[in-house]
Amino acid sequence: EDELERTNYCESVAKRYNISYDEFRKLVNKKAAGVNVSEKDYTPTRNEVKKNNSEIVLNRERLEAERLLLSWSVESKKYCDCLRENLSVNDFQEGIPREIAGLAFKQAELNGGKLNPASLVNYFETADEQMVASDLFQTEIWDQMEDDGRVKDKAFAESMRKLLEINNKERMTQASIAGDNKLVMECMTAKKRITTQINTILSRLAD
Repeated sequence: EDELERTNYCESVAKRYNISYDEFRKLVNKKAAGVNVSEKDYTPTRNEVKKNNSEIVLNRERLEAERLLLSWSVESKKYCDCLRENLSVNDFQEGIPREIAGLAFKQAELNGGKLNPASLVNYFETADEQMVASDLFQTEIWDQMEDDGRVKDKAFAESMRKLLEINNKERMTQASIAGDNKLVMECMTAKKRITTQINTILSRLAD
């Protein structure tokens, strides 16, 4: 039973951090046998480093898009309505961003498209959670951007495009790993459809 748990743990960690399962398993076995293990015992391959760097970039881009979409939905009912019409809660990354999105969608539905970020942040109990939640609502970009509705509409739509494309790319990668060719084709079709969707959004925002 311990061996099975160890195997499941190693597979989970290796998949999550894009590292070699065999090498990581060796380190875990050494640790279990009482052998001292240091960072020098494992050196990521070039491909692993490349994958990890790619993950970091995608996560940063996703967070930037989520932050702008949520923040501007507070500033404008037009953007809040657009967000709810074109994205679902599951389009946001797991954890606090997804929880905040779920709370925001419900609050907007109850309050006619108006959001109160303070009440959303206060939903979380710990100071650390509240700090992460409050960081999703930043008004600096809104305040600094020129007061041109078309410019803001484009920035909002591009953030939505970025989030949709990141989600679709991750879905396609998972489908490819699983050998699900049908889902891969669906993702390729969805990729083309995103451009049409964004153009439609821009047109509606301009009305």
